[in-house]
Amino acid sequence: MFAKVYEVEGEYMVAACEKSLIGKTFKDGKITLKVTEDFYKGDEVSEDKLLEMLNNATIANLVGKPVDIAIKHNLVNEDGVMKISGVKHAQICIMK
Repeated sequence: MFAKVYEVEGEYMVAACEKSLIGKTFKDGKITLKVTEDFYKGDEVSEDKLLEMLNNATIANLVGKPVDIAIKHNLVNEDGVMKISGVKHAQICIMK
């Protein structure tokens, strides 16, 4: 899986996605999810590295397998996960 960090104005945002989803677009009604290389393709990371990144994140945008990892480690509630054309998508936002 790929993960990329953005640090802007004191926020630490993680964008992570399943490797096979890069460059694809998913649609479900009026909702469109573009898994662009520019936004998501950072370093290839292990589950442990992703967890380290997510534990430091104030914002996260997850697609595919990273969503399952976040659920497994109680960082995302499964009820809050969207499925767009069968692909899991979740966002995390920590309010300061």
